[in-house]
Amino acid sequence: MCGIIFSMQNELRKRAKEVRSYLKSLEDIEKKFSTPGRKFYRANETIAASKGAVFIMIYNFVENCLRSSIVAIRQDIHAGNYKFDEITDFWQRDFMRANFNEKLSNGTNHAEFIVDFLKATKDQVDWSNPSIKLPFSGNLDQKAIMRLSNEIKCNWTPPRETLGGQYLDIVKKNRNDLSHGVETFKDVGMSVDISKLIVELDRIRKFLLSLTNRLDIYRTRKEYIRRSK
Repeated sequence: MCGIIFSMQNELRKRAKEVRSYLKSLEDIEKKFSTPGRKFYRANETIAASKGAVFIMIYNFVENCLRSSIVAIRQDIHAGNYKFDEITDFWQRDFMRANFNEKLSNGTNHAEFIVDFLKATKDQVDWSNPSIKLPFSGNLDQKAIMRLSNEIKCNWTPPRETLGGQYLDIVKKNRNDLSHGVETFKDVGMSVDISKLIVELDRIRKFLLSLTNRLDIYRTRKEYIRRSK
């Protein structure tokens, strides 16, 4: 499993590097076409729209990072053949949510549901597909990540130089506004300072690397197991 976390962190670094390279290219283009007489048709709007797209790129690798960490822990729990009453409250809720939320939402036979529910609490924990029904809604920001960390009880504090991951709130808002058509890519990107965004990207990278490392320690120490009092 050590190879999994190593691969995850490499993927995180790779994606952050790709976004940074994209931003540096945009910065060069912006400088080049800020010179009088060097502009192409609708240059400012095109560059602004390209800057706006960065927020979706950043959000995607943030969500991918969290997804990979949660899936790795779920796989570890399953591989350990643990039963429902052996894992902590968070993972019990996560298991039930992943396996029964859809049945409840679509309507189900109550008698059959009770039988299935009781059986699930006695058997080995199995998410069937560990990549589905993740414990976050697709609206990840700083508060959501810290809440998830606290609920898992992984006892993690972001590095000081990351400013607590606070810029993730802006990333989520812009990503959602773009995804739902509230704002255009041009409007979101028009006020973006690329050099400042590169700094924030590096803070997000360090924030996620620190979190990923802590979740790996959590996994290897099997902190998801309920400890006897």
